[in-house]
Amino acid sequence: MRLRGLLLALLVFQLAGCENIEEKQPVLELETATIPPAPKLPEATKPPPRPRQVARFDPETLIGLNEQQTADLLGRPAAITDKSPATVWEYQGRGCSLDVFFFMDLDSQRFRALSYEVKARHQSQQAKQDCLVGIGHRYVRQ
Repeated sequence: MRLRGLLLALLVFQLAGCENIEEKQPVLELETATIPPAPKLPEATKPPPRPRQVARFDPETLIGLNEQQTADLLGRPAAITDKSPATVWEYQGRGCSLDVFFFMDLDSQRFRALSYEVKARHQSQQAKQDCLVGIGHRYVRQ
């Protein structure tokens, strides 16, 4: 029991000493320091512009369309020629043209596109493909 009393007394003295120590500690004064502004970082460079999407146009999609559907897709042609029994709609590109041939569909009594012809200054396959890209970009509504 005596040991318990001794431990209790020691604990009380320690706690009392802690309070006095805390009270005797000086209050620290903080100085305000001016913080220099952060250095300017170089502005991020803009990413390169995305390549412009070119309207891809496959003239095979015209086959079977009537005149109204074709006009909805490509707009009004640059020229319309009557080459009986066909009506030919001509769309212009840069140095090339696309002719769409309409023939009367006897079942529906409407003209329908049955064929087309791509005409380019140079009749190479690449020139024709470039022509279609240009016509698609110019005419095909997105």
